[in-house]
Amino acid sequence: MIFKLRIISDEVETFFMNIEVDETNTFDSLHSLIQKECSFKKDQISSFFISNDDWERGHEITLLDMNDENAETSTMFDTPINEHITSLNDKLIYIFDQFNDRGLFITVVDVREEHEDTDYPVCSHKTGNPPVMSEDDIISLLQDSEDIFDDLLDDNRSDNNLSDNDTEDYI
Repeated sequence: MIFKLRIISDEVETFFMNIEVDETNTFDSLHSLIQKECSFKKDQISSFFISNDDWERGHEITLLDMNDENAETSTMFDTPINEHITSLNDKLIYIFDQFNDRGLFITVVDVREEHEDTDYPVCSHKTGNPPVMSEDDIISLLQDSEDIFDDLLDDNRSDNNLSDNDTEDYI
């Protein structure tokens, strides 16, 4: 069985993409195709979330196994599409930028038999440009992280009366 997925962005109204996946494809193969078609950087941590009709996040399917025994998650490599997608109008959220909580919204818009001459997954249509993370966004994110770290370090120093020389021992 083939699921035709419609992928949209809440950031770029003119962008949408259709991807067709075989029910036995893994979420990793879907992730790889989205990364390729949207020219996303491959070093970003990404996740899929099973969603309800109100786009509320449910079960998480992660790129990396976080070894968190309390969280109910699956990994993209081990999870076939048909484990979570089974029918028309099923929904997913694909988070491609964990730091800024940016994602794409995915809906099953068709279910059909496969074409023998097609290798799945495949992008069958794309319109517009996907959202991008500019280098300015990355630099700003790194600067914000550095500022937060410096503020925390300063707070810890003042709370504990540490000098710059004592910081390495403290950390």
